[in-house]
Amino acid sequence: MDDDPDDQEIFDMALQSIDSAIQCTVANDGLEALQKLQSDTSFQPDYIFLDVNMPRMNGVECLKQIRKMKLAEHSCIVMYSTTLDDRVMEESKQSGVKDFMTKPSTLTALKDKLRKQLSLTDRRNGIG
Repeated sequence: MDDDPDDQEIFDMALQSIDSAIQCTVANDGLEALQKLQSDTSFQPDYIFLDVNMPRMNGVECLKQIRKMKLAEHSCIVMYSTTLDDRVMEESKQSGVKDFMTKPSTLTALKDKLRKQLSLTDRRNGIG
């Protein structure tokens, strides 16, 4: 999930270049992500990438709400932001985040970071 359409497109391009079988669903903010997760109970993403700074509901608040949902209890949730301060990281850890990823400045660096995340498990569906 990311509120910047350009970042969303770049993220999807990076995933598709890694593996075209990966399905990426995008939300513009935390509220939209929660609505997507709640409206389709068959959708159980393997990964959820949450941008920390978004309008309406930030990534940390969204993380807390997602962790209350049974369908997302097995999702690998990654906080994704340009900067991650210690307070955000600690609050995210307490709320059940699996990992942190800073937004890289190049598409190549993003692909490398995503490959590393995806190599942890062989999962194919996600919301970003």
